Amino acid sequence: MIANSTGIYEVQEYRQVIQCERSWALGSGCEFALGAMEALYEDASLSTKEIAERGVQMGCMFDAGSSLPLESYEVKLT
Repeated sequence: MIANSTGIYEVQEYRQVIQCERSWALGSGCEFALGAMEALYEDASLSTKEIAERGVQMGCMFDAGSSLPLESYEVKLT
């Protein structure tokens, strides 16, 4: 994954690059995480960190191969 001021990019095997419009997730619970983040995306009361954390929480809730605890960090882009 590459994230910069122009967007979020997923780099796959064979060097294929896909631009993600709003969010990105990886792992067995990624579909649940993406669904949760998409549903919360327009909620102006939530920070991007909170949306991402809720995405992970929902992925863990609905996917048997995912589990908590969760550690998250914020990186300021310059």
